[in-house]
Amino acid sequence: MPMIDRVHFENFKSLQDVTLHLERLTALVGPNGCGKSSVLQGMHLLSLTGVKSPTDRATEDEIPRMRSEGYGLASTLAWMNVADDAGLAELTHDLRDLVPGVKRIKTCRERIATRRPEKFDAGGQPAWQLVDDTAIEDRFAIEFDDGFEVSANLLGEGTVLALGLLTKLHGPVRPRLFLLDDIDRGLHPTAQFKLVQVLRKRMALDPEMQIVCTTHSPYLLDLFEPAEVRVLALDAKRRTHVRSLTEHPEFGNWKFGTQTGELWAALGEEWVLAAATG
Repeated sequence: MPMIDRVHFENFKSLQDVTLHLERLTALVGPNGCGKSSVLQGMHLLSLTGVKSPTDRATEDEIPRMRSEGYGLASTLAWMNVADDAGLAELTHDLRDLVPGVKRIKTCRERIATRRPEKFDAGGQPAWQLVDDTAIEDRFAIEFDDGFEVSANLLGEGTVLALGLLTKLHGPVRPRLFLLDDIDRGLHPTAQFKLVQVLRKRMALDPEMQIVCTTHSPYLLDLFEPAEVRVLALDAKRRTHVRSLTEHPEFGNWKFGTQTGELWAALGEEWVLAAATG
């Protein structure tokens, strides 16, 4: 699949007339509400065209698919534990880089108590009541070097988000396009650095992989080339405008000896609106 080098939006939220040029790895930056997430949402909606909705859980003879919301993560890890132990080992290695002390990912199947609605007849009128039931569900936990084990529901947000992304990177169904909103969310600066390293490593192994992400972290942006950064700004009519960081009129004077995050922090976003008006 060729890389997407350009997307154009018209009349989609604040993206009234926006053309965005993309690299294999592209970071979108700008203030809250400027349209960064809208770009990812628009690209995601387009990617769903003609695609069947995956199930949350796999049957015994099918490969599980993890949804963008995280549903199916436990089933995917359980499948890898049986059918792709090498992939799970690589995933665990990368997770250990992001979350120090991780030893292994443990999976199991448990019988879970649930409640479901059931229809019944109430004097000739249909009515509903909740009835107790059970279901078999996949579960996972992370074991650490000291023997301490943390179940999925007790893990920190950053750990779960990182694990979900790594599962997509190493799992049985790998997308060619990754859309990552707030890539630095819940991650320590050191983990942010390690995450970008992991992404670049996986991109080197898969030349068809492309990533578009948003961030508010100048520290993480230092790991990007200026040509990989798109700066977004919102005008007085709440319309989004976008420029590459390298398009700043003073970029030639700033690019030597200045890291990308420092450059963005110093230049801000107002120049994007100035460039748009002339």
